[in-house]
Amino acid sequence: MKHWILFFVLLSIGVSGHAQAIPSSASESSDSSKEKKLDFVPVPYISYNRTTEFEYGLIPLFMYKLNREDTISPKSISGGLAVRTTNGTGFAFLFNRWYLKEDKYRLAFAAGYGNYNAQVFIDNIWIPSDFYDFSTEFGVLYTGIQRRVWRDLFLGIGMVYVNTESQIDPFEERVSDNERVGLSFTTSYDTRDDVYFPRDGSLFEARSSTFLKWFSNEEESTVLKGGFNEYLSIRQNKDVLAIRLSTDLAVGEVSFEQQVVVGGVEVRGYSQGKFRGEQVYNLQAEYRWMPLSHLGFVGFGSMSKLYGSTIDAHNEYWYPAIGGGVRYLVLKENNMRVGLDYGVGREDWGVYFKIGESF
Repeated sequence: MKHWILFFVLLSIGVSGHAQAIPSSASESSDSSKEKKLDFVPVPYISYNRTTEFEYGLIPLFMYKLNREDTISPKSISGGLAVRTTNGTGFAFLFNRWYLKEDKYRLAFAAGYGNYNAQVFIDNIWIPSDFYDFSTEFGVLYTGIQRRVWRDLFLGIGMVYVNTESQIDPFEERVSDNERVGLSFTTSYDTRDDVYFPRDGSLFEARSSTFLKWFSNEEESTVLKGGFNEYLSIRQNKDVLAIRLSTDLAVGEVSFEQQVVVGGVEVRGYSQGKFRGEQVYNLQAEYRWMPLSHLGFVGFGSMSKLYGSTIDAHNEYWYPAIGGGVRYLVLKENNMRVGLDYGVGREDWGVYFKIGESF
């Protein structure tokens, strides 16, 4: 369940946009003045993985300028998602990112509700080591604001609300029921040349969501995420080499739903959620090749390390993955792409539908 919640929350709070250049010629200004007020793309969603099986749905995306005289801010984005799967999972999300005041302020909102049916690998207790089904009903809400405080440095604060109820078969009496309210703090330093398809520059980002008892939480915990991306174009306008180093960890009284897994939103090639713990560290590289104006391809590889698993052997493994995919340009003006990836990992594999790039 966690990777679905995080995907759409981070879609709203985690994609930072570098300031766009002010047009330097009359022709560019003319093109800018003819820019459409609203771009709308209804994107069909089709995917498959070993957990939720066949997935299908719709993603309506809206991109627009809040102030047409603002030539610095990237376009804001609003959208939604409705998905059903053949294993009974279903969920819906709304998400927004707004860029204001020549990219001095960035506002975000995300909300979703659904149920997630999956499995968890259980070992070292009185039952056979195997996958066991679990079901989680969840609701999530995030709202936040970031401000540019110096050059390309942004600081932000937000509020997070998560309500989850999980049941693991065959332990019908073992129900995890958690309602958490917390503060989220974000930091990003962004020198990328484009919001949705960077060819040059770098991005550092860090987020912490803290759930304290004085917010009426029964247990205290903190979820931390951090990453550094580097982008390099080897052949101008034809390719990009992207590298990402990232971490995802939870500390304190960590609930079942807060545990991290190898895969999730960070790494392709792991869709079963078998390797679960409290810390995961990832190194990824992806080569993006665009031989045609609307069609492109990617090849990627990664290596992950897990800590804090209740299964000792899982803490000792390294988790490699490799794969590739295809991209299609749906909004040329904004470099917005959608695509489909296939990844293979240790004892696992997955198919992934992508909105924009993976990182």
